[in-house]
Amino acid sequence: MASAWVERAQNGDEEAIAHLLNTALRPHHLHTTAIVQDSNLSLAINGTPTPPQSTLLPLLYRGLLKLRLTTIRTVSIAMHEAEGEAAVWTATAPGTQRGLLKGLAEYGDAGAIAQILTGALVHKRVTVQAQRNDDHLTLRLTANPLPDTFTLLTLVKRELATWDTQLLQTIEVQGYEATTKEPRWIETINPKTVSLAAAVSTHPRPQPKSSSSKPAPAVWTFKFETPKLVLIGFLLAYGLFGAQHYNFSDFINGTNPLMMFIHNVNLIFHEAGHTIFSMFGLFIKLLAGSGMQIAVPTVICGYFVFTRQFFAAAVTLCWVGENFWDVSVYIKDAQEKALPLLGGEAVLHDWHMILMMLRKLRYDDAIGNAAFAIGSVIYAFAIFLGIFYAQIQPKKTELSKPQH
Repeated sequence: MASAWVERAQNGDEEAIAHLLNTALRPHHLHTTAIVQDSNLSLAINGTPTPPQSTLLPLLYRGLLKLRLTTIRTVSIAMHEAEGEAAVWTATAPGTQRGLLKGLAEYGDAGAIAQILTGALVHKRVTVQAQRNDDHLTLRLTANPLPDTFTLLTLVKRELATWDTQLLQTIEVQGYEATTKEPRWIETINPKTVSLAAAVSTHPRPQPKSSSSKPAPAVWTFKFETPKLVLIGFLLAYGLFGAQHYNFSDFINGTNPLMMFIHNVNLIFHEAGHTIFSMFGLFIKLLAGSGMQIAVPTVICGYFVFTRQFFAAAVTLCWVGENFWDVSVYIKDAQEKALPLLGGEAVLHDWHMILMMLRKLRYDDAIGNAAFAIGSVIYAFAIFLGIFYAQIQPKKTELSKPQH
């Protein structure tokens, strides 16, 4: 029966909304009338004695949160001693889930505060627990690994600045690693000084003044993240034992299934290059096939470097080197034209035509071997970078203790 009332309420049924709120307010002997107009919910509450806003509003917010009225954007509340009399007090609140949570947070609800802050820190994979004791709030931030103190405090302050925290005198923030029982650091915030500007320019100094805002350079620690080490080990094994299959015979016979799978992926970008650059003349069109299959992973690698995802860049750089190996087989087939081409015998052999136009056809093996060598150097360098960036780097808080 309760679920039927909830479903009706979620569909905007005024009677169902009033019924469910009356059930929640029954201990206070209050009666609610609900009116839904567009995205606004108006609640008229009657009862004697009239409870103060600080008592009634949290109860209403919790009740509305449970109802999940997704079509409601604002809630207008009027408290009357008796029906038809002037309101003793009125209030307006956001009707969204986040708005209701913030309303609860303003009244010091620890559960709502924890839920809001967990949502604000979800991209850092941090969970928040909150405990309130009168005007003191304790926030326990837990993650594995724990992000640096400065970043977490900035995000917490920025979120606190979006609602009224004047009921609190002090906020203690504790940073925990998921595997430890003692906090890695403890900071105290004065909620009266929290503002959006303060959140941006906060200076709790978790690091010494001399430290730069730039990320610390990576160092050799010889402690590795297992998944990254396994992946780079697989790529190393592929380079050592798979590179030898990039020849005419193994391509024809499909000796290495993984090589052929990667080749077919590369072929998508190869053919796209021909299509995209077909308007620029035959020579550019022919060159664009091999050029595109090398350019695509190169651009992806560049993106990872730009966003400082260096391990991902190293993995993608292996793909760049592999594409040079792949192209080398095609180049060395320029004179023989024995490789089966997509589209049959009527299709032009890219590298036969390119080298013939350049009058370098007799050097196809040398050029192909050079491409293979370039790919090998790139691949080896990528493996080195992958091993280096597979290491677990020390946190800044490990290099210098935070000041409390």
